Amino acid sequence: MAALVSTVAGRVLEAGIAVLRSVRGSRPMHPHGVTVTGTLTPRAGRIPSGLAWLDELEASQPIPTTGRISRGVGLPAALPDIQGLALRVPTPSGGLVDILTSSSGLGVPGRFGLTLRRSIAGARLSTIMPYRGANGPVLLMLIADAEPRLPGDLDALAHTLTGTPLRLRLLHASPRGRWRLVGQVELRHDPAAAVDSDTRYDAVLSAPAENTYAWTRRVREPGYRLSRAGRRVASADER
Repeated sequence: MAALVSTVAGRVLEAGIAVLRSVRGSRPMHPHGVTVTGTLTPRAGRIPSGLAWLDELEASQPIPTTGRISRGVGLPAALPDIQGLALRVPTPSGGLVDILTSSSGLGVPGRFGLTLRRSIAGARLSTIMPYRGANGPVLLMLIADAEPRLPGDLDALAHTLTGTPLRLRLLHASPRGRWRLVGQVELRHDPAAAVDSDTRYDAVLSAPAENTYAWTRRVREPGYRLSRAGRRVASADER
């Protein structure tokens, strides 16, 4: 039954993305964004998450990261939208893992649902779907500082982030458990770079196979495959 439900959900998601793709082209969701670079600094003495690629990161050592802040539906800046943040993290083994998060609630069931916000400032951004950890399902969350207040308009946001960093906390939790701090994230926009880029982030291709559930792949893969179709990519997603 679980396989059937996840398969049907994946086909429904694929159909929705097909409609959006016919209008927007190769980036049906999160069509516009701001590229960012920065660091993830893991906390010393942190409680293990059960994800080896995350738990083995060296404590107190800033790790270079890249990412993309986006608005999920692409609504005008004056309107609330789903805030998205994709973060690419180098692993101790030399690989890369893409953490894709969207604005959500903090508790249960809010951490599994999407919320609308005008700005990423103060946002709580969850992976929504869990990773497969050594001791069970693991959700990741990024919580952005409420200050400074940041604009919803992406061009204005890029300009602001050239001088003022976006600071966030990265946390992990079981589906119903307490959030535990992994480390601090600090992101800026490079003024020498374009506001957005063609870089793609992928929660399917850029996650270790041992850390993904078959049902999450069934939900995600049809739509992601459609988003990848017709273009050459190293890592692809709606984002």
